[in-house]
Amino acid sequence: FSWQWENNLNYLWLDVAWMGWPVVHNGSLCQDIGYYYEGFNVDMSVEKLKYAIENHNKDIGYLERNRNIIKRYTHQNNNLKEQYKMLVENVLNNKFEKYSYDWKTNLIE
Repeated sequence: FSWQWENNLNYLWLDVAWMGWPVVHNGSLCQDIGYYYEGFNVDMSVEKLKYAIENHNKDIGYLERNRNIIKRYTHQNNNLKEQYKMLVENVLNNKFEKYSYDWKTNLIE
């Protein structure tokens, strides 16, 4: 069980979910990993924690599902690598642009 404030992509959650352990968290940039509750909603966090305790061991697809989702944060996401390269080149060339971020793909638009 975890909570955070202004650290919406905590790699601890990714590591825990990658290993198949249940992670109950409020990281809005990875809502589809583990068991997400919104903001500081205590009632929702209690619901998610109870759900994880009662159902996690029954969810045979948890490990594979989370590993597939987490791949968007790894070297296996070729679009991510290309975007990082572009952003670094932009900084080196004094080219600053505003982009929108899509947490569902971990890419900018």
